[in-house]
Parts: sequence; C-alpha cells; structure tokens
Amino acid sequence: MWKIVISVPFLPKSPNGGDGLLRMHWTRRRKYSGTWITLLRSQMCYCPEKAEKVRRYVFINQKRSQFLDMDNLYASCKVVLDAARKLNLIYDDSPKWIDLHVGQEMSQEHCTIVTIADIQQEKL
Repeated sequence: MWKIVISVPFLPKSPNGGDGLLRMHWTRRRKYSGTWITLLRSQMCYCPEKAEKVRRYVFINQKRSQFLDMDNLYASCKVVLDAARKLNLIYDDSPKWIDLHVGQEMSQEHCTIVTIADIQQEKL
C-alpha cells in the first residue's frame, strides 16, 4: 500500500480576510499556488513522473492558533490539492478520485500535514 506524509511549516490562506485567496489578484494567486507546489516538493523524497489512476485518501490537518469555519477550512485546502495534483500525488481532485478529509487543531506551531494514501480496494 502506497502512503506519503508531508509536513509543511506554513498554513494555506483562508479565502476570506484582507489578504485572503478571494481578495488576491489572479497573478498573485497563481504565484501563491506555485509557492505551495515548491513547499510540498521540498518535503518529498521523490516526485512521481505520472499520476496513477487510483482513488486516494487525502487528509489535510492544519495546526493553527485560531479555528476556521468548516467552509473556509476546506476552501483553504484548494491550493494544497492543486499542488498535490501538479506533483502527481493524486490523479484529480474530484470526489471520484479522492476521499478528502480536512482537520484542524489548536497549536502555537503553525503547520500543515498532508497525508495521502491508496484506498484499499475490496476484493470481489
């Protein structure tokens, strides 16, 4: 069974707020997305050349000093999922290809922990 755990010492931006994703100009948002690709890649031992067409379990846990609303928490993970797709860790970020779970916990240490694993297929 394939599994990868990536810890990044940053938090993705919330969509709301003065500096939120929804307030960014598209060029700045594109650069920010590229930053997340670099952050994930820097914590990986290798990068697959091609994404496997398999359904994957994705758990993104954010350690933060203030809790986000659930809708903002999931929305903040868009850049992380897009980076995982660009790095061939997932085939696509649609529900057909990933089983997404997002969590958050209070901590003075701000970081994002991304766990991606194959979903075991039941044998018929």
